[in-house]
Amino acid sequence: MFGLCLAWSHTPRQRFAYAARVEGDVVGMGELHVRGRGQCQGEITYAVHPRVRGQGVGTAVGEGLLARGFEDRGLHRIHATCDPRIPGSARVLGKLVMTREGRHRHTALIRAGGRDSDMFRAFKDEWRAITTGMTRRPGGAVRPRAVCCCALRCEPVLFSKAGADR
Repeated sequence: MFGLCLAWSHTPRQRFAYAARVEGDVVGMGELHVRGRGQCQGEITYAVHPRVRGQGVGTAVGEGLLARGFEDRGLHRIHATCDPRIPGSARVLGKLVMTREGRHRHTALIRAGGRDSDMFRAFKDEWRAITTGMTRRPGGAVRPRAVCCCALRCEPVLFSKAGADR
């Protein structure tokens, strides 16, 4: 047992879970999962409580996760997936300067059969260029620096579920 604990403590952490708070209330969560340390790749996931959807919370959480991955963890590529039946999820990923790469078929089994997943990605150099000022996105669209538009004084990704993440 001691050997297992020792091995676990020396293994680099790969999953970083956070809570999103608005005015002191936890209204969502996000996770950065470092998937390929050697290849500097990761994945972000997030969920927002229905009562605050459409208020910029998901975008703020996603921005925080991308910043953690690119700036704090030195990742090169971060991807995310979303359910194509929920258009708001794809809009959030687009606001995060993530580019749609395609659709994976039947990634989850649900009552109605297989559910598809749309794949999105961001590269560190594109993200840095876009978030440091006005620049062209892949595909030619011009986008200003991403900022949280949440009128509720969003405090995304403030504390780790498991304590400090460093």
